[in-house]
Amino acid sequence: MNGDFSRAVNITWNRKDRNLLPLLHQEVCEAARKWSLDRLHQLAVLAFTYPKGRPRDGLEILADGDDFPFLMTTLIFMRSFVPTKWPSANQLQEARAVWSGGMAKARKIQ
Repeated sequence: MNGDFSRAVNITWNRKDRNLLPLLHQEVCEAARKWSLDRLHQLAVLAFTYPKGRPRDGLEILADGDDFPFLMTTLIFMRSFVPTKWPSANQLQEARAVWSGGMAKARKIQ
């Protein structure tokens, strides 16, 4: 996009689903166009800071909301969805505050 990787997101796919990468790539690109990279990064930071398990668990909880950038079937193929660079102290603090405010608040912030 503009070469700025400070808000890049790392998506790792299940190895057994690699044959689906062309389709998954199209969906991720469409989500980036529709949602913006900033919102996807914010979602990745929220998932990364999920306090009660792995980031993947946090992503599944966020996916239960009304507005989510990926199809639920796509979520099944993801192993991880996290920020590429370690979030700043401020980003971590904000994301943790969202989770401490409850799941409804976390879903709403997306």
